[in-house]
Amino acid sequence: MKINQFENEAVNFQITKSSNFQIKEMKLEIITPDKKLFEGTAKSLVVPGSEGSLGILNNHAPMIASLKKGTVKITDDNSQVQKFEIKGGVIEVLKNNIIVLAE
Repeated sequence: MKINQFENEAVNFQITKSSNFQIKEMKLEIITPDKKLFEGTAKSLVVPGSEGSLGILNNHAPMIASLKKGTVKITDDNSQVQKFEIKGGVIEVLKNNIIVLAE
């Protein structure tokens, strides 16, 4: 399996304790026609974009993109990873609020 550079950077992004840089959390919702799969905060997110994996961190530029079948990976503030399988959909990123409408 080929690993995308952005996926590696988003999942493995780490800040040393000596750094003054602080990561703020993003608000994330993953919604399907049947139910809400996830609602909470995330430190990073990787989604299967229709043109390749998309890695999203705090203060990402505004974006709307289509998604293909694959795995959504959420990393929380404790570096715990949650994964959800989707069949496709759309993602909107705006001012640290992310909405994934998934099938």
